[in-house]
Amino acid sequence: MLVALSVWAGVVLAPWGGLSPLAALLLLVAAGVVAVATGRRGALSLPGLAYGLCLVALTPAGPALEGEVAVEGVVVSAPSAGKARVEVRRWTRPGEGWRPSQGQVWVRFPEAPPPLGAQVILRGAARPYAVPVLPGAPDPVRGAARAGVQSELRARSAAQLGGDPIPGPDPFRDQEHRGLLRALALGDRAEVPEAESATLRRTGTSHLLAISGFHTGLVALLLGGAVRLPLRALALVYPRGAPDWPAWWVAAAGAGAFAWAAGAPVSAQRAAGMVALAALGRTLGLRPSLDQLLSVAAVAVLTADPASAVTPGFQLSFGAVLGIARVEPRLSRLIPLDLPLPLDRALRSVSVSLAATAGTLPAAAWWFQELAPLGPLANLFALPWSGLLVVPPALAAAWGPAALSPWAARLADLGVDGLLWGLSWADRPLLHPAAGPAAALILTAALLHPRAWTALPAAGLWAALSLPVSPRLPTLTFLDVGQGDAALIELPDGRRWLVDGGPAGASLARYLRRRGIRRLDRIYLSHGHPDHWGGLVAVVSELEVGALGGWDWEGAEPLVEAAAAAGVPRIRVAGVVPPPAEGGLNDRSLVLGVKLGGRRVLFTGDVERPGERALIARGLPPADVVKVPHHGSRSSSSQALVAALSPTLAVISAGNPSPFGHPHPEVVRRWEEAGALVLQTGRGGTVRLRLSQERIRAQRFSAGHGWSEALDLSEVPAGGPAPRATGRWLSAARRPLLLRAWGAATAAWRRGETARARGPEGGAR
Repeated sequence: MLVALSVWAGVVLAPWGGLSPLAALLLLVAAGVVAVATGRRGALSLPGLAYGLCLVALTPAGPALEGEVAVEGVVVSAPSAGKARVEVRRWTRPGEGWRPSQGQVWVRFPEAPPPLGAQVILRGAARPYAVPVLPGAPDPVRGAARAGVQSELRARSAAQLGGDPIPGPDPFRDQEHRGLLRALALGDRAEVPEAESATLRRTGTSHLLAISGFHTGLVALLLGGAVRLPLRALALVYPRGAPDWPAWWVAAAGAGAFAWAAGAPVSAQRAAGMVALAALGRTLGLRPSLDQLLSVAAVAVLTADPASAVTPGFQLSFGAVLGIARVEPRLSRLIPLDLPLPLDRALRSVSVSLAATAGTLPAAAWWFQELAPLGPLANLFALPWSGLLVVPPALAAAWGPAALSPWAARLADLGVDGLLWGLSWADRPLLHPAAGPAAALILTAALLHPRAWTALPAAGLWAALSLPVSPRLPTLTFLDVGQGDAALIELPDGRRWLVDGGPAGASLARYLRRRGIRRLDRIYLSHGHPDHWGGLVAVVSELEVGALGGWDWEGAEPLVEAAAAAGVPRIRVAGVVPPPAEGGLNDRSLVLGVKLGGRRVLFTGDVERPGERALIARGLPPADVVKVPHHGSRSSSSQALVAALSPTLAVISAGNPSPFGHPHPEVVRRWEEAGALVLQTGRGGTVRLRLSQERIRAQRFSAGHGWSEALDLSEVPAGGPAPRATGRWLSAARRPLLLRAWGAATAAWRRGETARARGPEGGAR
């Protein structure tokens, strides 16, 4: 297990290491020599770490594509949410010849992605790979870097070489639970009804929707058992019986074939690999432990695809088995030895389910922040029920003889009826444990430690990291939520306000929970377009909110309903500068002025030129920081408004790419000519400002780079002329980790030498 963890750590740290392939190979050789010379078991972590670094360093960088391109390649990752990684063989631009290439690109397919291993020709628009990510969330850009991905292709057309496969008839087309059955048997979750998906989520059984290790292991169990029965019957003829290794190899072959046919998700790869290793051990007369099987399978999966190390599939799948291997023995020791057999079996099943939940908790708290309170108990029913009455007939309907398919599909559909009915007792509101990367590592370390008492300090550290920290200065954060607006205001006295919430989704609520923010004193909604209120639905439903303030609720009815259901009062806010009462939703935006640290900040919503004229007519004082109206649209930011505000800093919140072409270059130029520094969330990520009477300090956070160094915008009193930007926009995370570590070690050594030269009393020797 130590070697596997070291390999995983090497893969995770590789983007910060900045090693060339030659340097990585030399490091691997040196680590191996040290491990052999030391002769200690713990020294094996060094070559494991070097091997992980080497895996990423030797992965070829994919082509840097931009604009209209055509790409020919092979699908090399399990498709997910309409996307997959494609290994590029050659590519071209319009009017040019084909260029041979290597490496991978992310592809967003226009329809369902082709299966793993399919050869495809794609045409579409490419751009550098960039994803809006909020601070503390998993970073998909760094994850893609581990596969050498530099570009993303939004394909308009995708053709599979050799002809598209002719799809057979849908075996579940006449069944009531068609979408759920397709997910259980084929891994296609596109048609699962939201009500059924929510039920499985709230009961902790949503893993049944994915082709997971459970499905792969079940296939192995059925096939291996079918072969093992006649082998055992030979004991009636041959006293010594027959070896059982043929049954293990049949199980391994079936598990591998099923995992590949289902798209080879990481959990299926892990299960198939562990069955194959167990078969090899049986053949050689060995009985490897669960830890050993898991370790070898993890190294094999990482060798085949280093980028899988930072995916939720890898972390949840291996975490669940790791929890069973490490936590379940601790729990089983608490079970008395003299219990009746049925009660003993029930308690041991509960301990296995609790151990698997504990193993997945670090990743689940970081990625999804969802925990079903009765999940371990619900799985005691769901796993055997689906393993006996749902999954086998569903697999038979999808993969078995055509004559058997209708009967098997009907039986599986009845099994789903019973499954959903049986889960109704465990359907409870979800808990939302939250962890950032540091807290997730602490929980994982406690999971790996052989002593049970480590859970207590780990829980204490997790709780400490989850406490909200009030800033020393008023802080304003413009969050990169894609095509939308969201800004968080934090005051030294602990008050927190949110202005808009971006498009629909849970990313904003998860960001707040990772920060330890479980209460907002006030939420302000500028107007009723979903790119401003969509993310607030999850916030008001899952966090404590003092009040929801706004001017006009037209178009935001789902938010109003969610606030009413959560008991959040609504208050009418006119704003420091009252918005016009006429015009469309954009011109009825709440324009809100806030004084932070002696600096005036103006939030303009999506107000357009008619609304701007009304604002100027009512008297609009200058502002130090302006949220540029309507995402930098050409229909806003008139010359009169820009001149009236004359800000030091103008922030444009828009997507990258924006479906509407925001911001318009003319608008950006207009604000810059007025003396403002213009920052765009779509191009530079989240913007964090610390405001005081003396200065404004800014930092930016973007996927793949982390936080930048602080930029000092001003050292003049508020209301003075716009200063020159003197800071450097260079992310500390871009510096190679090994170089920074070497520099720190060198500085420490020099300090030690200086201290020794001065002697114990501080004088010179």
